[in-house]
Amino acid sequence: MTSDGFLGQNLPDEVYGGSLTAFFGHGILVLEDVSSEAHHSSWDPDVEALHLDADSLYVEVGASVVGPVRVDLFVDEPPEIFVDGLIVRLQTVLETPSLTVRIRDSDDQASMKVDVLGGVQDMTVYTNGSDWVDRVVIVLIAR
Repeated sequence: MTSDGFLGQNLPDEVYGGSLTAFFGHGILVLEDVSSEAHHSSWDPDVEALHLDADSLYVEVGASVVGPVRVDLFVDEPPEIFVDGLIVRLQTVLETPSLTVRIRDSDDQASMKVDVLGGVQDMTVYTNGSDWVDRVVIVLIAR
């Protein structure tokens, strides 16, 4: 089985978790384990564009007035065409005890769930690096 990817790519499900294109009302992209209770109360988006809790990540993206944001999630190394021209913004570990992650906007108006293969993921986050991020690629590879 394959998924239709970005730029006309057909990708196997073992590599491509999926994509979400949405207007992010408050400009916050959330990636989290579905059981996460993280609140990110210490996050100051004026100081840092990304904030990691053990099982949750906030990424500052363009607010809805700027336009839609496209997010692609990979569960293995993405084809180079997906990350070409993007900047690595974060390389770290994300805990995924439920074996399912959710990508959503902070208002829960848009959401996507993806199953992952282990309880701990090596995570790399790429963005287009502009002040108003409108392209994000997240790579989760089970340890």
